[in-house]
Amino acid sequence: MSRRLAWMAVGTVAAERKRIGVTPEGAKFAVIGRPLVGPAVLAHPQWIAPLSLFVELLASPSVYELVPIGSKGIYYEWMQLSAANGRQGRACACPLPLFASGGPATSFLISYDRAAEGALRKRAGHLFFSLFAER
Repeated sequence: MSRRLAWMAVGTVAAERKRIGVTPEGAKFAVIGRPLVGPAVLAHPQWIAPLSLFVELLASPSVYELVPIGSKGIYYEWMQLSAANGRQGRACACPLPLFASGGPATSFLISYDRAAEGALRKRAGHLFFSLFAER
């Protein structure tokens, strides 16, 4: 007999604390971690962005927005972030596969202040992948 445990968390965030559509023109972008799914998650734990890093970057004033990479991949999340900031249709390039699924949220996209790039690269280490945006 198979037993499964299911859970759901429900919460609210005050409107003034949400950071959606707040990326200024001139910001830079990066993917933290690699989008992985299925056996790759177990085979490559060194490429999974830890929750502690997500929380740390979420609290950083140098990071404007964080978007987990879901099953539709980096490009989809990039288009959503661009649209939320009134910049639809902008192309991007990244050393990671843009359309690979990130099923269990092993990576996330950030927009950040270009002045903080060195500190962010240092903090994220080998998990930092620049995303180059068309202007």
